Amino acid sequence: MAAREATGHSYLVAFWQPILILMLGAVLSGSTTGCPSRCECNIQERSVMCHRKKLMTVPEGIPAETKLLDLSKNRIRTINPDEFAMFPNLENLELSENTISTIEPGAFNNLYGLSNLTQLDISENKIVILLDYMFQDLYNLRSLE
Repeated sequence: MAAREATGHSYLVAFWQPILILMLGAVLSGSTTGCPSRCECNIQERSVMCHRKKLMTVPEGIPAETKLLDLSKNRIRTINPDEFAMFPNLENLELSENTISTIEPGAFNNLYGLSNLTQLDISENKIVILLDYMFQDLYNLRSLE
């Protein structure tokens, strides 16, 4: 009887162990429906709220299907080229009240992935020079603050 119980236990371990390893791997590797650890995400609204998190850079792990990305009230200093190129569904980008002093040339140029962006808020930053061509490829942009 004990041998049968041991065999049954071994079978259960052998059956469940690979499944648990796969599930753990999926969780640790992140997925398109993940959320950066310091942010709050609403999957239904496709929003990622990372405001007031003392972030110095755009966090990794933002889902590609994000429509609203709020990075306001952080410590972001620079917008680098292609920083937001991986978010083709992005409609609203909030970058207000950071310490942005530099928007690198090409940060918003040729970003076919940002073709849905309608609102961009970069107000209350430390931007000294803002060239008009910086936003020329954002064809659907309706609001720039």
